[in-house]
Amino acid sequence: MGEPGKYTEQGRRFDNVVKHLAGGDLPLRLEGMKLRYVQNLNPRELGPERAQEFARHADTRHIPYEIDPGYGVESDALNREIARIAPPPGARSREATAVFAVFTGKIRVPVIYASRNG
Repeated sequence: MGEPGKYTEQGRRFDNVVKHLAGGDLPLRLEGMKLRYVQNLNPRELGPERAQEFARHADTRHIPYEIDPGYGVESDALNREIARIAPPPGARSREATAVFAVFTGKIRVPVIYASRNG
C-alpha cells in the first residue's frame, strides 16, 4: 500500500476511504499520519492474543464507507461488497468487558466538573 505521500494505487484508495472516516481532507492530515502510519494499522499491544482480543470486539456493520469518484469503485459498491465484522454475542457488553462496551450515553460513575470561573 505504500505510505503517506508514497502510496500505491491500492494505498491511494485506502487513504481516500480513511480520509472520509476521519472527517474529510483536514489540514496536515497526511503529515500527521506519517509518524505512526504502519503502527496505527496494527493493535497497540503486540502479540497474536492481543490482536485476536481486539478483533473479537470489533463491529463494522453500521459504518458507512465513502470514496471519492475516480478511484475505480463507487461508494455504494464499496459498502455492499466490503467484509463486515460483527462481534460474537456478549462481546461488547459492559459486564463482560467494560472497555469494549457499546456507548449508551448513560454515565454510570461519578464525574468531575471543572468550572472555568473557579
